[in-house]
Amino acid sequence: MEQKHAQAAYVSYKSNQIELMAYQYASPTLMGEGTNFNHYLSAFSAGLVVFDPASKVMNASTLKSTVKVRSQFRISVKQPTHLCQKFEPVGF
Repeated sequence: MEQKHAQAAYVSYKSNQIELMAYQYASPTLMGEGTNFNHYLSAFSAGLVVFDPASKVMNASTLKSTVKVRSQFRISVKQPTHLCQKFEPVGF
């Protein structure tokens, strides 16, 4: 059975909003394989993982505003080798 999140791709980008939001993706893409919960705990204990509350307020200017919470733990793309056994750039 394959493990969820056993592989990850990190794609760098630049965003630009003039009239509409636009993204420009850059090469190389960083590909990671072979993560597990022990890697995550090691990165967490080393202070490399940060909490991102990621709250989104919907209809904020109305009386029926709601908050959608999708909290996540994140790690800098500069530190991914702490989460994966194999990590390498792939050009496109």
